[in-house]
Amino acid sequence: MTSPPHDASLHRLAFHNSPVPMAMFRFENLDDPGSIRQIDCNDAACEVVAHDMHRDNGRLWSEISPELAESHFAPVFRRVVETGQPECYQISYGDREYRQGVWRGTVTRLADGLVLCVFDDCTAEIELERKRRDHRTRVLDLQEIERAALARELHDGIGQDLAALATLAELLERRQPNDHTNRLRTGLAQLVADLRRLSFGLHPPGLEERGLRSAMEELVRRTVTCHPETEVRVDVADPPPEVARCIERELAAYRIIQEALCNALRHGRPSRIEIRLERRPNRITGWVTDDGTGFDPASVSPGFGLYSMRERAELAGGTLRVSSPASEELGTEVHFTLSV
Repeated sequence: MTSPPHDASLHRLAFHNSPVPMAMFRFENLDDPGSIRQIDCNDAACEVVAHDMHRDNGRLWSEISPELAESHFAPVFRRVVETGQPECYQISYGDREYRQGVWRGTVTRLADGLVLCVFDDCTAEIELERKRRDHRTRVLDLQEIERAALARELHDGIGQDLAALATLAELLERRQPNDHTNRLRTGLAQLVADLRRLSFGLHPPGLEERGLRSAMEELVRRTVTCHPETEVRVDVADPPPEVARCIERELAAYRIIQEALCNALRHGRPSRIEIRLERRPNRITGWVTDDGTGFDPASVSPGFGLYSMRERAELAGGTLRVSSPASEELGTEVHFTLSV
């Protein structure tokens, strides 16, 4: 009767025959980034990097790739060895021996000072995500172009015609003051005001020429006119003189604040809203804070506007966070950072 193979033999067999790319290392000196020694690897690992990694068994990674060992492997491996907690990593790498690509994996501490690295090539996934981001960015850009064109048409075309009719109605009421001419004048005046508000909402006038501060102040002025019960304050810090403008990022910041302001007024019933913007050489940071009714950001519907704000921030290489304790006394804060 054949005795069952030893557990260690089973583990080695599973390791070498696994379709999952794996390699084992030993960090011989935590204070020396170059002391990571490759112990073993499986065929799947060789296949995914298009290199015979078996030839590197027993070698230090300071010999194989000093840059990769010091900048990527050593920090991750050190934390895993010291804490015992698995850690994920992602690196872009490639040279004359290793295929160029993006590798993503998980590092786990084993017994006897060994570290197991399970990884795969995620280049195609990263490239697909990049194409999706580019597509979403292009869609937003086209939407802004269409909005700007429609805003100009409303303002310069229909808007001017309605304004002329409103002037004629005012003259008519002066000559024939009665209920009909009064209703005609007030109705046309309201149409002109509504159209101007619609045009402004489609595209902020003066953003390109006068800057973000002017556009934000105009947004607040129009908001207060429509919502006199809410106090709205805006503080836009002037950027350092050496900082060049970035219209695309300024427009993204404007749209995020516009949506946050609309959400606060529509859902929070605040008495006060504060808007702050800071421009630094490599980023735009903004806050929209209100004292209205709080809510759970994780439970709101997609139509709430949070998705569009987050998408704009992400496509601008930034982040967006919504803090709301679901309390009528503490309100909501939207904080975002856009890279420039």
